[in-house]
Amino acid sequence: MGTEIKTWQIIDDKLTPVDATMSEGDHLERDLELWITSNPEIIGPDIMLIGRQVSTKSGNIDLLGIDRSGNTVIIELKRSQMPRETLAQAIDYASNVVGWTVEKLSEIYYTYASNAFEDAFTEAFPDVDLDSVNLNSTQRIVLVGFSIEASLERMIDWLSDSYEVNINAVVLRYVKTNGGDELLMKTSIISEEMESGRRGQKKFVPLNLTEFMKKCEPELRPFFQEVIDQADKKGFSIYWAARSYSVRKFLPFSNRYASVIYCHPEGFFSFFFAQLPISNEAAETLRRELLSYGVFRESGRKTLIWTLNNETLDKAKEVIEFILDKVDEIAKNP
Repeated sequence: MGTEIKTWQIIDDKLTPVDATMSEGDHLERDLELWITSNPEIIGPDIMLIGRQVSTKSGNIDLLGIDRSGNTVIIELKRSQMPRETLAQAIDYASNVVGWTVEKLSEIYYTYASNAFEDAFTEAFPDVDLDSVNLNSTQRIVLVGFSIEASLERMIDWLSDSYEVNINAVVLRYVKTNGGDELLMKTSIISEEMESGRRGQKKFVPLNLTEFMKKCEPELRPFFQEVIDQADKKGFSIYWAARSYSVRKFLPFSNRYASVIYCHPEGFFSFFFAQLPISNEAAETLRRELLSYGVFRESGRKTLIWTLNNETLDKAKEVIEFILDKVDEIAKNP
């Protein structure tokens, strides 16, 4: 950064320098986290926060967001200077996030906000059709601190200019006026205009039945075909994403679809009932009923995951029929 930002307060038509640092203001990293949570626009436009202190194999992500293109945003905070090691830490987090599915992101958001991710996304970006968004196809990194090591700034410029990596650093300046007002100013290493021009989404190429089945183990293909056949028979819709397909039910009373089943060719079947219009008591009853089949494991309050194998596939038809019939009943009688 070529120029240091300094602040003066105008008092009685005279300039009085305001010189306060984060440490002098006696604030901590958690304060910064709270400030950004209250208004994430300070780190960039069109970012919806979906998680806070999100656990990964490499540690906790300070803040996790998603932008209007469906890209996940890894936000790493430092209460003082951002050293060059911050970049490696953030890249490590991004390498964990890259494989996260829609239901994983939905569960993270539900834990964070006790709300359905799809509803929140639509509210945050009303002009974006969520069905056309390939969620988590690209990961962005935003580093936030109160100064930046020269070598880190150089690496960010190089990665952005030479390889168009979606990475940026936001340098903040905290000041406290003589009257006690607290101010926060920012400078971005990569301008928002340039970052916006480079930011985008990988081309969304949905799977189809043939390609999906090619990715499956042969013994799993009849199960996934059964899901599609039963869903079609009972009036559900199949939505093909880039790496999976979901089963959706139209809810006429709210004029929207609820995604309830996610199928992955690697052998995972997920039932997600956070979008269903049922009480917490009814959701708990449904959860217990499904767990009684002995094939599901819990992944949060309203997501159940079934790892498919030869030992559990014998219950496939019974479980699928139970889920579809239950969701159909809820859709007709909310």
